[in-house]
Amino acid sequence: MPRLTLERTKWFDYPEDEFGAKIEIKHLKPGKLQEIEAKVNRFTGKMGDGDSGFTTELDINPFIRKQEIIKAAIVNWDKFFDHTGKECKCTDKVKLAFLKEIEDFYEVVEKMREDLAAEVNKEMEGSDPN
Repeated sequence: MPRLTLERTKWFDYPEDEFGAKIEIKHLKPGKLQEIEAKVNRFTGKMGDGDSGFTTELDINPFIRKQEIIKAAIVNWDKFFDHTGKECKCTDKVKLAFLKEIEDFYEVVEKMREDLAAEVNKEMEGSDPN
């Protein structure tokens, strides 16, 4: 049944962090995910040789997709530090710095995002709209 949902966020513990870092993740609705895909997917067309006619190719840049997911999904964090030990503000620029420097940062955030999406979907299935 078609139904709008409220914005949903959840705090997650960053795995195996000795300082107790936490990340607040926002549930990305289907429309936001489609918007991200539209940014990172590019169709190109070219004329083929002879009888092959016009062909299209899909060009996907997975790193740009990761950047867009990180920027959209992370709402806030606690106990994230820079190289001097100063706590970092949660800005898109800093999010992307962590993406580039922490080897499994995207995978950790993506797992949190998927867990939250599963929770939201389960709640939607079990709730009565009336």
